[in-house]
Amino acid sequence: MPFNGSEGKIISSTRAKKLIRGYLKSARYKHLEKVEGGFFGKKKLLKILNQKNCVGIRYYHARNEKKKHTLVLVGQHTSGKPMENMFMDDGPLCPPFCG
Repeated sequence: MPFNGSEGKIISSTRAKKLIRGYLKSARYKHLEKVEGGFFGKKKLLKILNQKNCVGIRYYHARNEKKKHTLVLVGQHTSGKPMENMFMDDGPLCPPFCG
């Protein structure tokens, strides 16, 4: 499926909080070691986004060498395929790094 960079939807903080609460009550949350989210810095995100034909970022839930949950980010090509030349992980997870 081709992408154009406008995928996703801006939602209200009320809806966002409702969605997050629903996730935190789910079995999936417990399965993912109670990871609520993560953080990735703007400078590195822009490195991914500034690649030629990159229209966004795809994320994957993953496990690192220590069998701990992590998020892996990769640029999304306009063709719909992940861009295989630059990946990112090791962003601080919440908890313990929560806003």
